[in-house]
Amino acid sequence: MSEPSEPADYSNDPAFAGAVEKIIASDPRFARGAYYFVRTGLDHTVKGMTKSTKPPKAGVPRSHVTARQLLNGLCEFALEQYGPMSLTLFARWGITTTDDIGAIVFNLIEANILGRSNTDSRDDFKNTLDLKSELHSPFTPQVRTRLCVLIAAMRAELPTPEKTRRRARRKTAAADANADANADDAVADDNADAADKVAAAAPAKKGKPPRHEPPRRKPPHRKKPKPDA
Repeated sequence: MSEPSEPADYSNDPAFAGAVEKIIASDPRFARGAYYFVRTGLDHTVKGMTKSTKPPKAGVPRSHVTARQLLNGLCEFALEQYGPMSLTLFARWGITTTDDIGAIVFNLIEANILGRSNTDSRDDFKNTLDLKSELHSPFTPQVRTRLCVLIAAMRAELPTPEKTRRRARRKTAAADANADANADDAVADDNADAADKVAAAAPAKKGKPPRHEPPRRKPPHRKKPKPDA
């Protein structure tokens, strides 16, 4: 399939809308939304493709998209746009297999909305992908279980009402202890200031001058008389 130069917003394209009405009149298997989805999904696929540096093969348009590339792009586009509702919308549009997408693509080709290469065939879309697996596997219970575990871990880090109350009680107790310590310090400072004021106001006591006594003189040493023989 190749992408002709069409406007991106096909809901406002009267030419595309008229072509879809003619297709549905001749092939009512698919709803209008299916054709708009495939056409817009092709734009998404072409935009996301990595441009090859090799020249295209003969008969293959430069913007050619294979059936497998288109199916992968459509599944990716559906998951981005509709998430877990993708399968429900596909069923509402009449799309249940990749064969249905191939039928829509070739209806658009026959209406000259899309181009094709010489190698494109309806068989390219036959049982190429399992749409249910591609669109439902991202939302399987295993994936949801991992998401639930991740969410539970994130919630464990968040404050709960009980944690908030315990934290508030701890903060209150710490604040009360600090207030009591500050009050004790203030009382001690006041007592010290009062003592300093009393000491400063009391008159200083005058002490008596020390007495200076003259040093005592030692009596002269007298020799004892020797006794008579």
